[in-house]
Amino acid sequence: MKGQSSLDALIMMGLGLVLAASFFYVANIMISDSVASGQADDAISKISNEIEYVYSSGKGTVRYVDITIPSGIEEINIDDNRVHMRVQLSSGSNDYFSNTNANLVGSIRAEPGVERVVVRYLESGNIQVGTLQLTANPKAMHFYLQRSGSDSGEILIENNADFTINGIGATLVGLSDMAVVTSPSASLASGENDTIDVALNIPADKPSGTYNGYVRVNSSNDGHDDVLISITVQGGVPSSCSLSPGSAELSLGQSEPFTANCIDSANESVSCPLMTWSTDAGSVIPIVSYSASTLIATLTDGSFVKAQNGFNCLASVSVTGGPLVTAMFIDPSPTFELDSITVNATGDDTGRGNQDISMCQVKVDAGSWQDMGVTDGAYDEISEEVTKGIGALSKGPHSVSVKCNNSNGDWGPERTEIFSVSSEGPAITALFN
Repeated sequence: MKGQSSLDALIMMGLGLVLAASFFYVANIMISDSVASGQADDAISKISNEIEYVYSSGKGTVRYVDITIPSGIEEINIDDNRVHMRVQLSSGSNDYFSNTNANLVGSIRAEPGVERVVVRYLESGNIQVGTLQLTANPKAMHFYLQRSGSDSGEILIENNADFTINGIGATLVGLSDMAVVTSPSASLASGENDTIDVALNIPADKPSGTYNGYVRVNSSNDGHDDVLISITVQGGVPSSCSLSPGSAELSLGQSEPFTANCIDSANESVSCPLMTWSTDAGSVIPIVSYSASTLIATLTDGSFVKAQNGFNCLASVSVTGGPLVTAMFIDPSPTFELDSITVNATGDDTGRGNQDISMCQVKVDAGSWQDMGVTDGAYDEISEEVTKGIGALSKGPHSVSVKCNNSNGDWGPERTEIFSVSSEGPAITALFN
């Protein structure tokens, strides 16, 4: 059947587009992984080659090498005689490293982009790679806490220089009402490390939101390094919710997005947890997305949609079905009193019930419903063009309504057109000179 074939073609086209998009998405990930992996390998190789050159050349030798640090970089370590890089790929964290004959000191910033790295043979006999400094890791710490909640973390500080770093201290900038930090060792010899403890306690009345500050690790003879501290205060525990909108009137095949809104026992808005979406009698299908869902009407019964996670939030949904009258016109137009009028229309159940049209009817003004004929001779397709002669009408405005039924017995909504019948003036039957 013509209508069903068209629907099948559209479905197949849609599936094709989804498959194509999936292919390009996967291909893009594979390309990104390949580029990042290649850049990491290349960077490790270049640095190792320069280290071996400097080491074999003797004290005082200095070389510079430009490397590309890949996206997804997690850490770069210069440790004993090894250069190590860890990169996040789609498959997980991958390690790239190279062992050398020299004892290494120094550090390289773990930030994507082009970086010029110095490689120097020091008087101590060590090989400097990158910057000689006191470093703090991780570079960022993120915490997600409820009010009155507590947590802790640890910052590792390390002397990557070839000399003793003195006057070391740690200062918390911002977040003083939610966090405290301990003091590290005041002095670290080359290669030594220590830790700074970060303790968090969220006030019971702290407004929900995200707060940022940082820990600055400084020294008297080697600059400083910063660690971002981010705290998201999530407010109270959700105790109830509502859906927006609270109700909806849909036709078959139409969709409506719903969002869950949660509040805590203090009646303050808070983030919703992962909601379980469902419906009664399966009259709508939820496509779940955390605290929001788009629902597509599939049956004609009245219904409600429910989001649930220890508590229920409901929205009522009224679904109407049956074929739509997608086109309708009056012939002739304009219309006069003596004209024999025909009503033409198209009934279409595509996306509504996807059933054959079984009958369309027409009603003039407040009259009774009359069956319409189908132009191709039989009601046997999902979309049908129908017609009905209604004769001549009196001068003035008139209404014509059409509705259609499908093979499941579902009547669709009426479509009404208003038109006017005019008086027909005298005709000119001949012209004389």
